[in-house]
Amino acid sequence: MERDNYVIELVNMQRDYLDQVIELLEDARAFLLEQGIDQWQNGYPSKDTIINDMELNHGYVFLVKGQVVAYAAIIFGDDPTYQKIYHGQWKSQGPYFTVHRLMMKKEIRGTRCSSQVMSQILEFCTNHGIQNIRIDTHEDNKRMQGYVKKHKFEYCGVIHLLTGEERFAYEYCHDR
Repeated sequence: MERDNYVIELVNMQRDYLDQVIELLEDARAFLLEQGIDQWQNGYPSKDTIINDMELNHGYVFLVKGQVVAYAAIIFGDDPTYQKIYHGQWKSQGPYFTVHRLMMKKEIRGTRCSSQVMSQILEFCTNHGIQNIRIDTHEDNKRMQGYVKKHKFEYCGVIHLLTGEERFAYEYCHDR
């Protein structure tokens, strides 16, 4: 894939893309492990998670020349793990989208294409009339923390997953 010559397209996840998304997931899991990060090392997310995202119309793929280069679950509404935030507070109290399971093909990590993935997410949310977007990541996932900060997400505090694990929480507010 040419790293800087592309047109990226955001589309709803379809079963035809499942094998490519699972390949992305396995690569992302290995990438995190290589960095010594235990995020996604316990079998979650799984193929069933991705299928569930698709069935609920939360799963989205990012295509370049018909090939999946990234995946994300983009979910509107209250996220139960975001009800309580510790060591900080959310920037807004209005409606929001949550981005979960964001993963990218290794060839685009750190390129303009990876920035376009986030630009597509922000545009998708604002086109649906929602100005606030939340995302969380593992405290050791410095690369992801830098990525979201680069795209004007602000650190808000710590949330607890349903498993009890802590995650750093960020919010993007279009109005700010």
